[in-house]
Amino acid sequence: PHELSQFAFPPADQAVIEALQREVVKTRDEVVLDIETVQASREEWARLIGKSPTAAGESYPTEGLDLFAAGAAEEQRRIEEELYAKSAFDGTFSRIVCIGLLEFSDQMEARSAIAWYGADERELLRQFWMRLAQDRPTLFITHNGLGFDLPFIKKRSIIHQVVRDRFQVSRER
Repeated sequence: PHELSQFAFPPADQAVIEALQREVVKTRDEVVLDIETVQASREEWARLIGKSPTAAGESYPTEGLDLFAAGAAEEQRRIEEELYAKSAFDGTFSRIVCIGLLEFSDQMEARSAIAWYGADERELLRQFWMRLAQDRPTLFITHNGLGFDLPFIKKRSIIHQVVRDRFQVSRER
């Protein structure tokens, strides 16, 4: 059988190896992420779902209808109200007006804070993805980020055809 022996590098070589290891194993970058969104107007929502803008939000006349027809008209109005309310959380119908990042080192030292805001959503998204590609954070800290913020950002990026520069978000810690 072969015996394994431990090989010790000379002190100068050991210092080089340790420097290389520090370079390879960088500190973890943690990012606090939050977005602010606004819902599409009723007219815009109606256009996106294929309804005439004048018909959206109009009350359904029940005068002169029999009880069943009036009930059906009221139910249709209620359904449309519910759909419009839910559209606030859907990137198809709402848009991003602000993206904020607060970057920390693994020792929880604040490194930078940045917010992109304004009417040019495409530019907000482009700047956001460029920053992530540059900094490559390893941990996102969010409130419902995987359930809302990141899917919303992804959908709006697709709509605006903003390339994410191969940055992938993983659920792993």
